[in-house]
Amino acid sequence: MTIRNMKATNPYSGESEMLSEEEFALYHLIKHAEETEQYDAMQKGLDKFSRSQNNENIGIELLYNSKSLDGVEFIPTQDVNDYNMKCNELEVNPLTLLADMGIDVDTFHSSMQSQWMIPDHYKDIDINEYVVHKLPTQPTQEQINRVVEELELYRARNLYPILRALIYIIDTMRKHELVWGVGRGSSVASFCLFLIGVHKINPLLYNLDITEFLR
Repeated sequence: MTIRNMKATNPYSGESEMLSEEEFALYHLIKHAEETEQYDAMQKGLDKFSRSQNNENIGIELLYNSKSLDGVEFIPTQDVNDYNMKCNELEVNPLTLLADMGIDVDTFHSSMQSQWMIPDHYKDIDINEYVVHKLPTQPTQEQINRVVEELELYRARNLYPILRALIYIIDTMRKHELVWGVGRGSSVASFCLFLIGVHKINPLLYNLDITEFLR
């Protein structure tokens, strides 16, 4: 059983989670890489399912620091396999290996894309109703038509979960009085994202085509 007694707090949302010692160390490693813009390091050591690829060197480091290997999953390197063979001979607990996911990576990531770590009440937001309520009190026909057009494009691409996540992010940043940019890239072509608050550029004023964003 994995013991999770280390508290980690998200600096943006203020939400906390209890982690194991290994998870806690990995979390701070990733946060440091993010803060220093070492994006390659953020991905280093992760397998195609975004799981930590712990090898014998990580196991040795944990033991040197008097940490338990219980609950730590290792990739089946030759050294790890050799160690486990000796464990069987000596009748001691072997290292836990990363389990076979049983699905291909595309199916896995497709499934994960529908699972967002946001509060449940955000997952239940009616996107159509939410965006329409963000329109001016007396919207123009152009604004109405653009919302209808964009929402259909988002729906057809199964992007409603992303819109719900963006609503949560914007609400969280406003709650904590965080500042974000005016807008950049092709996302400013989306009137719906403008209404949600993702950017400050009204694409209707500049005749920006939504297909510049949703191709």
